[in-house]
Amino acid sequence: MNPEISYIVSSFCRPHQLPACLWSIYAQTHTDFECLVTDNSMHHSTRAKHRASVNDMRDPRFRYLLTGNKIPVPDPYWSAELGMKAARGKWLCFPCDDTQYPFEWAQRMLATAAI
Repeated sequence: MNPEISYIVSSFCRPHQLPACLWSIYAQTHTDFECLVTDNSMHHSTRAKHRASVNDMRDPRFRYLLTGNKIPVPDPYWSAELGMKAARGKWLCFPCDDTQYPFEWAQRMLATAAI
């Protein structure tokens, strides 16, 4: 699987907002993507919630990557870097875990990138 877009969502401490972000990515009109949720949380309960949100998608395009135990500090930069190494897409996109995106967001980004 080599999708056109790899979304790398670096999550840390907003597990209650992550599902809305993931569902807005799921609802994109452009469907050739993967979504990697990199979890840089240091708390087991938060990690469990992040993992559950990804599992709840029930879609193989969504993957959970525990990065909190592999980075020097719990920081989205380091976590996103590990996500980039795991990404398989032609394009990388770094949506925030606390944001919902309109259904045509990816399509608009790709149209702009192709110009």
